Amino acid sequence: TRRSPLSASPKRSLKVMYAEDNVVNQKVLSKMLSRAGIEDITIVDNGKKAVDACETQQFDVIFMDYEMPIMDGMEATKLIVDRHPDANVIFVTAHALEEFKNKARTVGAAG
Repeated sequence: TRRSPLSASPKRSLKVMYAEDNVVNQKVLSKMLSRAGIEDITIVDNGKKAVDACETQQFDVIFMDYEMPIMDGMEATKLIVDRHPDANVIFVTAHALEEFKNKARTVGAAG
């Protein structure tokens, strides 16, 4: 039988963090992840909290916004990857310029 594209996927045992200060964006990505079967989602609203969370927990993937208060996503990613070289950081941002992509790769984000 075919599943409707809107039905929930089987549960997946991934531990995900989403660093994003916009509440609407937090809800949208959380809903998308839940529909993909991912339920272990930690949400933080600035880069400093993301760095701090990585000191006490290990995440399979980290979704990172670029522009946040306290500490931006670029600085947070650099600190996280310096301390945890196996971290998988993926930027979720409206910045699509090649210059941004290159800078993100330089600090260790997934390319």
